[in-house]
Amino acid sequence: MRKRNGFTLIDLLVVMGVLVLLTAMLLPVLGRARSQAKVSECQSNLRQWGLILQMYADDNKGRLPNGHIVGNACWWSFSWIDDYPASGAQDILCCPVANDPMDQTTAFNPWMSSLPPHHVGSYGINVWHIAWDNCAPSIVPSLLGHPINQWENIYHEGANNIPVLLDCILPVAGPVHHIKPPPYENVPISGSDGVLDPFCINRHDGGINSLFLDWSVRKVGLKELWTLKWHKEFNTANKWTSAGGVQPSDWPDWMRQFKDY
Repeated sequence: MRKRNGFTLIDLLVVMGVLVLLTAMLLPVLGRARSQAKVSECQSNLRQWGLILQMYADDNKGRLPNGHIVGNACWWSFSWIDDYPASGAQDILCCPVANDPMDQTTAFNPWMSSLPPHHVGSYGINVWHIAWDNCAPSIVPSLLGHPINQWENIYHEGANNIPVLLDCILPVAGPVHHIKPPPYENVPISGSDGVLDPFCINRHDGGINSLFLDWSVRKVGLKELWTLKWHKEFNTANKWTSAGGVQPSDWPDWMRQFKDY
């Protein structure tokens, strides 16, 4: 009888071990690739918003769309979006990592407007770009009694550091003073210490994506939020910046791992 050669049990175990090892090595790489793809898609959404807003501003003497805000019912351009569905704006309201409007507990979830047609989005407008005469007084109560420092148009020096539209868990927000960072990650807005909290979310590996007034788009580190020019009198070298003398121990525990600015 001829002797037949074949795989032994040991051979099969070695092959299976090699496959398991290769899988363990490839999974993190694939995970990072998927994450980077979502970051790129999010930034692409914001770039499209930049094109839409630039065209609007070009047709309106440099002004951005007016806001009609009641609570969180209406986004800055809800009516504008509905009037011009061909713009495709309805398709770019959400970051690809924010996809479950029924769960409002984490930084990865979008907001939903409370009035029909119940738009769902995950980007928030810097409140200082909204025309104040069109806003309900309750939109940001802490703003009452403060001088109006909103940006009247898109023509401003340092536009590359003036945020317009950012990853956010509310449709509109923005700081008045140099408010403290949120003490905990994903802190509920009802217990928020200030109006930067809705932007201070770890949605993209230590940062969020932002569209600026020069229509550039880039990732912004969470601690970098305090260095942006939110309104005309906002001090970009405030006490929560390296220039202002902030120390690593000053930040909440959940933020100390992130890059300083």
